[in-house]
Amino acid sequence: MINDTLPEQLSLLSNLTILKMGYNQLWGTLPWSIGDMANLQILSLHNNAFSGDIPDTFSGMAELREFDVASNDFSGEFPNTIWQATKLRRAIFGGNRKLVGTLSDALGDCVSLESLTLPAYCGMTGTIPDTIGNLVNLTYLDTNNILFSGTIPHTIGNCKSLSTWSAMDNNFSGTITTSLFNMSKVSLISLRNNSLEGTIPPFVDLRCISYLDLSYNNLQGTIP
Repeated sequence: MINDTLPEQLSLLSNLTILKMGYNQLWGTLPWSIGDMANLQILSLHNNAFSGDIPDTFSGMAELREFDVASNDFSGEFPNTIWQATKLRRAIFGGNRKLVGTLSDALGDCVSLESLTLPAYCGMTGTIPDTIGNLVNLTYLDTNNILFSGTIPHTIGNCKSLSTWSAMDNNFSGTITTSLFNMSKVSLISLRNNSLEGTIPPFVDLRCISYLDLSYNNLQGTIP
């Protein structure tokens, strides 16, 4: 188990493609020079004690496929420049409760994204941008226990690969978009404890659904 910080000189490893240092006792801040590692494909630093801002320097990380900083102590603004890493497939921020900010429209530029986990009980607010509909490869979306508000974007129905979306304990309002129930690959939807209202849309194409939780909302009418 390593008990140390990451040096600024890390970026000198210009040919490095995979860096995995999870389950250590690494601390301090993440060097801003990490954005100079143009060939890095996997950066996995989960379950450490990193703190401070996540460097907003992803524009130079064109090859990045996986970014996992779960279970650290990062704070400051959510780094929306990560969506400039257009080959990114997995982005995991869970457990960083001091992150604040919003999800920007640039999320929709990251068309290779397959899995996104945002930090529960953090200070993020705002809405889920309509551009999420561009993420046709997205299979897993975890937005539990975040203060997202507004309506569920109709464009989420364009995420035809989506199998899991858990969004309990937010503040979504308005009606449930019919497009959400038109996705044939979705197996889990949890919208528990939001402020949704109106009727439940017809289950048009939920052939794979095995878990559906709409409890603790303001829904009315009959079950279709």
